[in-house]
Amino acid sequence: FATTKNTTEKETFCRAGTVLRHIYRYHKCFNKPLSGLHRNLSSMANMTCSVNE
Repeated sequence: FATTKNTTEKETFCRAGTVLRHIYRYHKCFNKPLSGLHRNLSSMANMTCSVNE
């Protein structure tokens, strides 16, 4: 997952969580492990995500 140099760690976690949420909604075979990873990333970003979905 590539980001620009001025992207904060929090923004990176938030973007990764957003992408994961979109993936696990449509790929049911990976739903449980990806939803757990999404939950962990979201908590690392403190649930203040300003990234457009």
